[in-house]
Amino acid sequence: MLKPCACEPFAPTHAEIEELALLVLGPDMQAAHTYMQRVKRRGLSLHVLFTELLEPAARHLGRMWDEDRCDFLDVTLGVARLQELLAVFNDTHSIPAMGDMRRVVTLTAPGEQHRFGLAVVEKFMRAAGWHVRSEAGASLETVIKAVHAEWFAVAGISLSCDSRLDVIEDTIKAIRQHSCNPSITIMVGGAAFKDAPHHAKTVGADGAADSAATAVLLAQKLLDQSLTRRAYSVA
Repeated sequence: MLKPCACEPFAPTHAEIEELALLVLGPDMQAAHTYMQRVKRRGLSLHVLFTELLEPAARHLGRMWDEDRCDFLDVTLGVARLQELLAVFNDTHSIPAMGDMRRVVTLTAPGEQHRFGLAVVEKFMRAAGWHVRSEAGASLETVIKAVHAEWFAVAGISLSCDSRLDVIEDTIKAIRQHSCNPSITIMVGGAAFKDAPHHAKTVGADGAADSAATAVLLAQKLLDQSLTRRAYSVA
């Protein structure tokens, strides 16, 4: 007699990813909420919803911008709405002062010369409602003073060359050690991580973003996780 198998829920298809991207560009945000509810009812975890639907949808919006199929205002609005969907389904959207907690410090690794990509990330973050303090090109001592004096939920670090991973690892350790927010989370990006996201774990970061659009969602995900951990520790 054949035993019934527990099949994995179907992951979102490419067509469904594109459909969500178009919904968050449209005038009816409730349609996007309803769509997410329908997909979630398949039994997908929030992690899968993030990695297989929300993040790819943000990446698709970024490609639409690159291909001049939508303008900067459209794509940043769409990414901001994806961020809100993530907060809703992580159940952090109703936390008082959520907007005030969206604070990120961005920096380049010491000695890093490539800053254009980080500048684009900063524009996307601001458009999505984040308070951004840019320390691009600043010394590690300056960054340490900044995170010690001011509360940030997330630090975002850009690196273009994977031969300097040891430098960014030391930077991350220093930020965690001196931050006035003991729960600060770290995301990394840049060419060093684009095709090798596993390097994020190597350097001690909490995650890697491969584009400006996905950086917004990753920052929200890290903030949500931090808030969830805090809630459990207080309970």
